[in-house]
Amino acid sequence: MADPLTLVGGIAAVIQIVEALTRLSSKLRFYIRTVRYAPREVQQFHLDLSNFSASLRMFHNQSEKWLQN
Repeated sequence: MADPLTLVGGIAAVIQIVEALTRLSSKLRFYIRTVRYAPREVQQFHLDLSNFSASLRMFHNQSEKWLQN
């Protein structure tokens, strides 16, 4: 039979390994979700940028008309 101190040390080591694997699993899930949704976010950013660009063009055209009058 193993020494009680060795047994406690082994249990503590297993707990630390389980904790580390749990943190790793959580981080991997986060990164996988980030990569999975990246194309949608890029498309949404492209759409937002296009809308913003159109708004700036419209503002520019209106300000040109206002300055000419």
